[in-house]
Amino acid sequence: MEKVVTIARRQEKDSDKAYWSTQSYTARLAALEVIREDYFRMKGYAEPRLHRVCRVIKKTSG
Repeated sequence: MEKVVTIARRQEKDSDKAYWSTQSYTARLAALEVIREDYFRMKGYAEPRLHRVCRVIKKTSG
């Protein structure tokens, strides 16, 4: 993802909507994931991890 910085006035809020409406859904999801990761890092939350699941299955002879 290429980093782009633009300076806009508060009155130009429609430009954000126009920009994101031109982006593909995968680009929008990737940007959202970056924002989400930054938020969790800022709040000090741990990285989500997979939970281990263990099942004991009784083997029957037959």
